[in-house]
Amino acid sequence: MIKKIGYFLILVSIVLLIFGYFRYNPTLDYKDKIPQTAETVIQVNLREIEYGLVMDFFRNPLSYKSGSETKKKDTLSKSKSFYKCVNIPVNTFFYTNKTIFENCFISSFFNLKDEVSIKKIFKKEKYKKVVYSEVNVYQKGNLFFALKENQLVCFFKTGKINVASIVAAVFANTEYLDVNNSLITKLKKSNSSITIVTLKNDFIAFDLNAGFLEVNGQFNKEFNAVLPNESKSFGDSLLINVSGKLNTTIVKDNLTDSHKVKFKKWTTLSLDSILNSWNGDLSFNLASFNQKTDTIITYEYDDDFNKIEKKSIAKNTIPLATLVVEDNQSKLKNYLLSKNVVQEIEGEDILAIMPLFKTVVFNQKNNLWITSGNNDVGFSKSSEKFKIFFNVHNYKKNSEGLFKVSNKYFNLMKTVQLSIDANNTLKARVDLEDESRFFLTQLILA
Repeated sequence: MIKKIGYFLILVSIVLLIFGYFRYNPTLDYKDKIPQTAETVIQVNLREIEYGLVMDFFRNPLSYKSGSETKKKDTLSKSKSFYKCVNIPVNTFFYTNKTIFENCFISSFFNLKDEVSIKKIFKKEKYKKVVYSEVNVYQKGNLFFALKENQLVCFFKTGKINVASIVAAVFANTEYLDVNNSLITKLKKSNSSITIVTLKNDFIAFDLNAGFLEVNGQFNKEFNAVLPNESKSFGDSLLINVSGKLNTTIVKDNLTDSHKVKFKKWTTLSLDSILNSWNGDLSFNLASFNQKTDTIITYEYDDDFNKIEKKSIAKNTIPLATLVVEDNQSKLKNYLLSKNVVQEIEGEDILAIMPLFKTVVFNQKNNLWITSGNNDVGFSKSSEKFKIFFNVHNYKKNSEGLFKVSNKYFNLMKTVQLSIDANNTLKARVDLEDESRFFLTQLILA
């Protein structure tokens, strides 16, 4: 009897392995998927992502019966309803370019199984419907679904777009990238959950794993958003460290009037003037938080007009933070002084727009220092030209009051790291507090 059970279990395991192999190692389809006009293509390997979700369920079955059960059922039920109406391919694509599709990413076509039901879903979810040349377009915020003759296209905008022109171009297109095109060849070689390739020869791969997201990429040789520079490392023991040299021309080109107005409203400073006075070199570190206790004395009067002293304790959280920017000939500091943003108080230059805690401003070795903590943070040179390190776990542990971040996704995180080296190689990683659960599962169920 025991032998029979053993043989049965072996047989079931073999069947599952064969099923898994053919389901999660299928031939990906690239024919007639991406228009020839595409300049940037994003491949989403849905089977790879599904495999991670399924494996997480088998590894943690009990966790799906706890927590916010209503929310989980709601999310899953919406997904299932959508999947019943649409044929979901093994992999799907999003593409864009700098002409007709600028500020927009469009998906490859999905074949509909049930057009009537999906229209009901859009109506229930309160999508706004507009018809462009026999194409039904459903919009909710920045997300759009275009529907015609049992074909569905999803697209989302990142800025201003002409919806009618985009819809017309998508459904009129008949010319697609050949399966041997250089962009598709790069996508074929990638087994990552999400892969981005561009005509400029950029490549970025996102890998979703249990407990972390890993990003590896290679920017093209002309990539200049981050300029050649030796970043300054403050050590991983700190809470936050950002260091590198930004291309201020690109920063200015990407600033909107809205950004400039908001910045001036909060600081009384002109973003254009700051960028014209600064070459983009910066180093920022947040070392820790200090808890400062102050005794506040107030006076009250009793019914007989006797003066009574009252004492209360006020607790303040002071971040020990330092910002160092290159400031040749003190141009930036002189601009801050001219706007009274920096004022001399008791022999020290103080950042006047920071009322919560004392922030000192001074020039040293062609650098402008703005600091609320130790003036000598002792940073050292690093091999990367741009670097970000954020110890989210320690930040959550030490921050209080105004500096406390209340966000469900932020609460999941443990550390965030990103670096770009002299060869424009990108490496990034986001680690979550729970190392056992699939990265995407934790985001969905947060």
